[in-house]
Order: sequence, then C-alpha cells, then structure tokens
Amino acid sequence: MRNVSHWADFNVDTIANIPSLLKILQIDVGSSRLPTPAKCDTHPETSAQLVSICANHHAAKVNAALRVVQGERYMSMRVASNDTKVPDFRANYQSDIEKTVYGDGRGRVVGLVRSWTQWNSGQRNGGPAEQVRYLETLSRLHYFMREHGCRYGFIMSEIELVCVRAGGPPSAETSFPLFGYLELSAPIRMATSGKNEDGSIRMTTGLALWWLHMLAKEQPLEGQLHWRMEVGAPADLSRQHHKKLRDPWMPKIHTVDERRKAKTARGWTYPDEPLNKKETGRGKRSRT
Repeated sequence: MRNVSHWADFNVDTIANIPSLLKILQIDVGSSRLPTPAKCDTHPETSAQLVSICANHHAAKVNAALRVVQGERYMSMRVASNDTKVPDFRANYQSDIEKTVYGDGRGRVVGLVRSWTQWNSGQRNGGPAEQVRYLETLSRLHYFMREHGCRYGFIMSEIELVCVRAGGPPSAETSFPLFGYLELSAPIRMATSGKNEDGSIRMTTGLALWWLHMLAKEQPLEGQLHWRMEVGAPADLSRQHHKKLRDPWMPKIHTVDERRKAKTARGWTYPDEPLNKKETGRGKRSRT
C-alpha cells in the first residue's frame, strides 16, 4: 500500500442526489420478496463461520434488495470460496463470463471478511505493529481488486463495514489506475439501524452494501466512476503508475527480512522494479 484516503462522497447525501434512487428504497414491497434472514450464531469460532454469518445475513438481505431494484437479472453477492487465494465474497451478474488471469470468475465487487481482532479501522492510529496489520489486509484487498480489475470492494468484521474504492480519479495521461491507492469510507457500525432523530436515513450496513453494488452496474451512475479498472496485462507494468510518495504515516520497510518476504511472495519489493516471472503466471500464485 502507498496511499489511503477518505472516500468523502460515500454517504447518504450522494445517494439522495442520484435522481429517484432513494425513492426506489421506499416503494412498497411484499414481504415474500424481502425475506427475513435466518438467525445466525453470534459467536463464530472460525473464519469460515464468520463468512457464513455474513453470507446468510448481510448478503441475503442485500441480494434480495438488488433483485427488487434490478429485476431477475440482478447482481448478487456470493461466497467465492474458502480458499485463501481468492476473496471471501465476489459479486457479479449470473451472465458475466469474464475470467481473471487465474481462471476465476471476474467480480465487479470483491470483499474480505476478518475478525475484528485481525483487522479494524482503529488500527490505523495504533502502534507500528497494528498499522502493519491494518495495511496487510488493505494490501490483500487491493491485490484482489487489481486481479479482478474492479474498482469497488469492502472489508467486513463482526463490528464494522468499510467500503473501498481503488485507483484514484481518471488520468489524462494513462488509463491505468494509481497503484497502491485506496479510498475508504467512514466505518459503518454493524449495530447502526433505523433513522436519525430528524427522520433522515442512516448509512447502515445493508444500505452501504446495496449502494456499493449499485455503483458496479454496467453503466456508471451519474457522477460516479465505472466499476471496471483497467490494470492491463502483467507485462504492461501498470504497477509502476503510482503517486511519487507514500503516505507519511505508513510504517517504513526497515529490515532485509521484510524485503526478502515481499520478493519471495510476489517477485518484487517496490513497484518500480522490472517484470518478474511470478507475475506472468509462470510462477506460483502470489498471496500478497
């Protein structure tokens, strides 16, 4: 990771400024079209159980809402696999046939699920060790977003949801996104529900995920960036397109061991380095 910014316009006001979009959420819908998710174990003991809870509760609600809005051909959140080499969630239309370089179905939105002890938004303001854990999970999501060529993603835990937009604003010089650049929404607490005291709508987990997936429609909504992020082939070295400086708060890479681990995992340490065979598919699939 090189740059982490605030996704300033990920809020209810932005949704309200899209003509008729909030009205869609206020139409009368039969209870059969918005089923109540089954009760889930509130004390998961494993990562797989936590993913299952997110799928059976949050994804079930969001998918039902997307189906109402988008019709029978709707985008849906699916558990991708319990394989650590793929994201926990991938969302696309059933008719999408594009694949990643590794042959996986290409997602328009990808997501990670982490226990709050593994990752939470407060780690950014912690000590160096906590900041490293914070950046490692962001780096993992960033990797999947580039692998799938998608601009939108999320990280979910038991306590909060953070939605993510990658790549930065379009450039007149190149079609490549900024490498290592993520914009993060304000954390949305899982406990948030209902409306504000003045009757205005709150940004809840369900609304945030619904909005994130609406952003990934084939045609971008007014004023929003297209879901597709063109990173090119590995030989295009789009990772060399980045901001000159990393954010100053990020821990520096100090030790030879850290650099060696990065080199072993992906074939390069810093993004300006030349192409490595691991990036072309001839080496083993990277985990970072």
